[in-house]
Amino acid sequence: MAPITQILLLSLRVSIEAEEVANEAVTMLREQKSIRHFRWSMILQEDNKLCIFVDWDEKSALDKYLQSDAYQQLLQFMNSQTTEPTTSHSVAFDPYGTAVLDNKGGHGTSPVAEVLYMYFGGVQNEFEDFQDTATTTVQQFLQKIGQTATGMTGESSIGWMLDEVAYKGEMCRTCVLVVGWQSVESQLQFLASEDFKSALPIIASMQGFRAITIEYGVFLFAFFITGADARSGGERRMVLEVMSQIAGKISEAQYPASRLWDL
Repeated sequence: MAPITQILLLSLRVSIEAEEVANEAVTMLREQKSIRHFRWSMILQEDNKLCIFVDWDEKSALDKYLQSDAYQQLLQFMNSQTTEPTTSHSVAFDPYGTAVLDNKGGHGTSPVAEVLYMYFGGVQNEFEDFQDTATTTVQQFLQKIGQTATGMTGESSIGWMLDEVAYKGEMCRTCVLVVGWQSVESQLQFLASEDFKSALPIIASMQGFRAITIEYGVFLFAFFITGADARSGGERRMVLEVMSQIAGKISEAQYPASRLWDL
C-alpha cells in the first residue's frame, strides 16, 4: 500500500500551550508502529491555530487507526483543548515524507514552510485523469515561481486530499502544495510582486479551480519517530528543535491574515 500523511488542524483555546498538546499527542501515538514522523507548527498568521503532520507507512495502517478506540481517545483529548472540532485529512504526497518540513532547528534547507490549499469543484467523476493533469500544472506553477522568487529553498511536495472538502457549500477536491522558504519575509515579498501575479493564472485557469489559500508554518518543533524506535515497544526517540534565530527576528504581528485568492 502507498504511504500517506495525516494533516490535523486544531484551533486551540487561548489558555492552551501548543507544545503541551503536541507532547500529549506523541504520547498517545507512541504505540502506532506505522508512524514515521510527527511534525507540528503553529500557523503563524492565525491566532492559536496548530497544524500537525503525521507520516504513516501505508494508507491501510492509517485507515485502521482512524476506526480505532485509540483514535477516538486522541480526538477526545484534542477537542478538549480546542474551540471547535479538530479536522483531519489524509493526503498522498509526492515526494512522500514532506522533507520540506524538516527544518533541523533552523539548520535545515527550509526554515519556513508555506502550505497552499487549492480547491477544485466539479471534477469528481473524472478525478483520476484530472489529478494527473492538475499535478503537472501545479509543477509548472512551481517551476515558474522558482525562476524569479528570491528565498525559495528548492524543497517542495505536492499532495492530494483523499477526501472531499466543502468550499462555499460545494464539495471540492483539494491539492496541497508545501514550499520551502528561507524566511517569511521573502515569501511575503514575492506574494506582493508582479512575478507572482503573472504566475497565478497558471493555477486559476485550471479546470474547476475555485480558490487558493496560503498558510505559513515555521516548524519550530519536530518530533521524529524513526528506525528501530518506530518498530520497538520501547520509548520513542523525541527530538525537540527550536529555531531561535528565526523566532527572534519575526513577530506574529507582521503576518497578514490567511491569504485567499477566489478567482
